Amino acid sequence: MQSLEKVLLIFLMKIFMIKVRDFMSADPITTTPDEIVENLVRKMVLCGITGMPVVDENGKILGMISIVDVIESSYPTAKDFYEDPLSFKDFSKMESEIIDLTKFKVSDFMQKNVISVSPDDSLLKAFSLMKTNNVGRIPVLEGKIVVGMIDTSDIFHGTIVEKLNLQVPIKDLYHNRTKSVKHKVE
Repeated sequence: MQSLEKVLLIFLMKIFMIKVRDFMSADPITTTPDEIVENLVRKMVLCGITGMPVVDENGKILGMISIVDVIESSYPTAKDFYEDPLSFKDFSKMESEIIDLTKFKVSDFMQKNVISVSPDDSLLKAFSLMKTNNVGRIPVLEGKIVVGMIDTSDIFHGTIVEKLNLQVPIKDLYHNRTKSVKHKVE
């Protein structure tokens, strides 16, 4: 039993030493509050991402938006069901009435309360914030400026690289979710 505790302690010490900057996606794809949601969704699909920071013209964080924010706005809520349960009989009709994404801006759906980390924070802190706030990604900020993104996949890779003693960083094998692919959507 003592050896299991020792292994766990060593693992926790290592995860405290691994910094967000070592596994974040630097220079992430961002959006602005004025971007049309239809364009946002197109950008997410083409870049293989499900969320991104909302920034001003200087890169200052204003909020976050995810595909879940868009989906939830398109479908009825539990409150809608309780107010009119009979309307839930015709799901085909409901789906035909899904909102027109060309009529809305990112600012209509973005989350303004942003959970973030700094590049010098530990992966453990980033993961803890994601778990306690039920999010899959958080921006990495220096002051109020977005310098990166980190998600649960980045943390997974960061915590197993040393354990598996891989010679090639997993991050290099993982798809690039940064502005280098931004030209595909603009």
